[in-house]
Amino acid sequence: MQALLKVGPWKHRLSNNDRMRSLNSYMQLDPAHARERVSAYFQTRRLI
Repeated sequence: MQALLKVGPWKHRLSNNDRMRSLNSYMQLDPAHARERVSAYFQTRRLI
């Protein structure tokens, strides 16, 4: 995750503090909660 935040568009869009906050948030995620969040995201993106 840390490597992903240091390349591409994230390198220019996020400050060092924002990248560290994102990394810390990722490291603290519970896998079940992460799956719920991804599922909720995809529910809002479904085409009917």
